[in-house]
Amino acid sequence: MPTISYTQKLVPLIEDLSQNISEIASILKAAETAEDAESKVENQKTRSMKSKNPKQSPQEVSQSAEASGTESEQPSVSVDDVRAVLAEKSQDGLTAKVRELLESFDAKKLSAVDPARLPELLEAAKALK
Repeated sequence: MPTISYTQKLVPLIEDLSQNISEIASILKAAETAEDAESKVENQKTRSMKSKNPKQSPQEVSQSAEASGTESEQPSVSVDDVRAVLAEKSQDGLTAKVRELLESFDAKKLSAVDPARLPELLEAAKALK
């Protein structure tokens, strides 16, 4: 009959173990909920950044600014507009001048140019000969 004695001693231990596992499960669920919330916030930030994407057309930027009631910080010239002109000039054999132009804007590549200076860069690129 020692088996019954061991069983009687094990039952409270198993009950404690069960309670501890339940508490751990609750903690893990709460952690998952917190991670989900953080993930949602991160996704909202990503969506917000995409809405301020410099690849938007000037009309899209203007419309989104009107919709939000704030003025747009994006220039009326997109990086793609400038890239197209610079690529054309480079294909015309003016690659060295394109590099010099970018360097005059304190950049080694187009993505490093201050977005506020894109209109100025576009005009300078169009003037390359």
